[in-house]
Amino acid sequence: MSMVKLAIEFDSGYTNIYMKGSGLVLSEPTVAAVDDSGNGQVKAVGIEAKKLIGKTSKNTKIVFPIFEGEIVNENVAIEILKNFLQKIEANSSVFGVYALFSISCGMEADVIEKYKKVAKKAGKEVILKVLILYYVLKEPSTSWECKATIIGALGYFILPLDLM
Repeated sequence: MSMVKLAIEFDSGYTNIYMKGSGLVLSEPTVAAVDDSGNGQVKAVGIEAKKLIGKTSKNTKIVFPIFEGEIVNENVAIEILKNFLQKIEANSSVFGVYALFSISCGMEADVIEKYKKVAKKAGKEVILKVLILYYVLKEPSTSWECKATIIGALGYFILPLDLM
């Protein structure tokens, strides 16, 4: 098993995610249905949210978090990207996710930083998994076979070289 390698077009209209060895694995509208009653909870994203356009209640609004290539609503963008990564099961890899984002040419540094921030927050589950592995490794009751596997996985996370 190796690190999941993705190319992500996180754009105003559609988000396309390509996976190395699989090609296009997701193409959905970059849109979310958000609870407008105060908590801002995301109710639906992508195709499900697009189906709700014009059919929402007064407490639900449709949000397009990217406008002309620029992230205008970071929280919604993070939730959409998290959802899309869950759909393709990218965060299920213990070895991590390497993602290359496609953004419009000529973007200012602050816009690029927003994309980095969104990507990091959407991928935080990977770091959580690494921490869990670390604490299981430190547990005295963990068998040496499990410890050897964990050391191999953590080593690959730090230095992701495909040997096959």
